[in-house]
Amino acid sequence: MRDNKKTRERITGEDSGNSIIFNRHLAAYKYAASYVDRKKSVLDLGCSDGYGSFLIAKISKETVALDIDKKTIEDARKKYSMANLKFVLGNALSLKWKNKFDIVVSFQVIEHIEDVNLYLHQIKKVLKKGGIFILSTPNRLLRLRNGEKPWNKFHIHEFEKEELTSFLKKHFSKIEAMGLHSSEDIYEAERKRLYIRRLIAKFDLFDFYSHLPREFTDRIVGLIKKLTLRKKDKKTTNQNDFWFSKDKVDISLDLLSVCTK
Repeated sequence: MRDNKKTRERITGEDSGNSIIFNRHLAAYKYAASYVDRKKSVLDLGCSDGYGSFLIAKISKETVALDIDKKTIEDARKKYSMANLKFVLGNALSLKWKNKFDIVVSFQVIEHIEDVNLYLHQIKKVLKKGGIFILSTPNRLLRLRNGEKPWNKFHIHEFEKEELTSFLKKHFSKIEAMGLHSSEDIYEAERKRLYIRRLIAKFDLFDFYSHLPREFTDRIVGLIKKLTLRKKDKKTTNQNDFWFSKDKVDISLDLLSVCTK
């Protein structure tokens, strides 16, 4: 799993407000919350700074939030404190528990994993019988041309619905596949954001962008937006702008799968 702690890859609570990307990530947590109650124990695998884990902990019996980066976990412990919320430093490919959790969530993580089958095996191992695994990942069909490798240097592999489902079926008895959708103006803003990132990747031959501090890359993207986007393209968002559906998954922003052990 590649280290992305210094890049725009990590979404944190500070990205809230009108951020399209933050609200996309938060939409997955809010959907997962519909499966959680006070009797359920939950593992958030790849929790980043813990904003989503905190949301889940409010309604769960127990929430364990795991991330591979020590500084990220230390910061999360300072930001979010609840008696039933525990932040753990660890690797998704070597989980220590067995048959412990009712639900595992892992959002925007699988695209960073080289050994996908090991990752899924570990998740199945820690789930109780009949437990639920919920994951999200960017939709390859929206981001990449046919045969194109991920331009995001931290993404090892990006998936489309059928390929992702074929991996999941090797490990789980039931798969429910859907996509994250939004209004057309948000789709248009996302297409333009992807255009900018593709443009940067094309000309950044030495991969400076992926190693720069996020504060600096935010300025770069902001400058390009000012030069390329019209004033009316600016869009504020909230949770009502996003929804999940089993229809038209191939044109969705993100893929989301609900898997049963």
